[in-house]
Amino acid sequence: MAKKKESTEIQKKTPVIPLIQTEVLEDGTVISKRVKPLTYSLMSWVKRNMNLPDTINIEDNEDFAQFQLTMPSPDEDFEYDCYFNTDEKNGLIMFYMYYLDDEIPGDKEQQIKDLILNSNMQCLTGQVQMVSNTTSKLIRYYSGLCVEGIASEDPDYAGEFQISPLLYQNMFVKGFNFMNKFVDELKEVLEN
Repeated sequence: MAKKKESTEIQKKTPVIPLIQTEVLEDGTVISKRVKPLTYSLMSWVKRNMNLPDTINIEDNEDFAQFQLTMPSPDEDFEYDCYFNTDEKNGLIMFYMYYLDDEIPGDKEQQIKDLILNSNMQCLTGQVQMVSNTTSKLIRYYSGLCVEGIASEDPDYAGEFQISPLLYQNMFVKGFNFMNKFVDELKEVLEN
């Protein structure tokens, strides 16, 4: 009997309450922004699943938002820089996880590209990428979802969740687990 009750509780959808994010600038100016559907579910994940304060940056047009967090590796030898971006207009949720501890030396670049290709063939969601910044090449994990047409266009966005915070949890956990395995293999290539 307990399992059936637990199953029913998991299936319940949390009601969405219309929400406004208010920011007070140093000069005393108050800026209020509507929290749209994708950002609302991201905010719910941040608060409920991660138990972190709401530090989501909502753009002035209210169509884009970003949440950044730093996450230690399982052995706490290094940290990942993680970003969730929401694009309300196009119904996109994007997740980026950067590994910044080791730069990619030119003489190892082809080996790393081969490792990325082989790893991505084993990755069920997302992909590892080698990206360039102004001075070096870095490794990041990227995952994205398109939920266009699913989220409510209602400006008050009330009722049941249509974009579950579980989407963010799944993206984060899958990416974190995949990157940990990839970084172990990356370090082997860099050390040999």
